[in-house]
Amino acid sequence: MKKVIRLTESDLARIVRRVIIEQEEEMDSVETEIENADENDVKGLERIIDKLGDKIQKMKKHNKFMRMLRKHAMKSPKIKRALMDCEKF
Repeated sequence: MKKVIRLTESDLARIVRRVIIEQEEEMDSVETEIENADENDVKGLERIIDKLGDKIQKMKKHNKFMRMLRKHAMKSPKIKRALMDCEKF
């Protein structure tokens, strides 16, 4: 059985603000992880790609991330796909 709940406009605004803040914090943590990444760590780069998920296109402007993707694109299909995702936008 479905339950109906009522939200006020302020409740909805608070929820939206919280989601936006959480997404920004997640992107900040990923960017920090990229800055601290070893340029030769393919597995580390794959972990970063997994964390980004569908937000990967937003990293197109991050020079170190794009350099790492280009450097290792032939070593991993996951990295090659991520590079293509970034570059098509």
